[in-house]
Amino acid sequence: RVLYDRYWEMLYRKAYTRLGNSSDAEDIVQALFVTLWCNRLAIKPEPDLGPYLFVALKYAIIKKVYREARKGVVLPLSVHELEIIG
Repeated sequence: RVLYDRYWEMLYRKAYTRLGNSSDAEDIVQALFVTLWCNRLAIKPEPDLGPYLFVALKYAIIKKVYREARKGVVLPLSVHELEIIG
């Protein structure tokens, strides 16, 4: 719960900035924390979990944009923005 309270808002703001949709941003951050919890025994990040979470968020956003593009849905995100997400 401590990690969630510490990082949720920062991750949400980053996701919302990149995706432009509150619901998508909430979903992607929630899924990130669920994945973190499910894999907590296998994940061995540095003492500060922040950089790990932001990199994981970056790839989750890229994956979402890719999936939506395959469906023909255009999200407000350019290739250049994907490169500077982190």
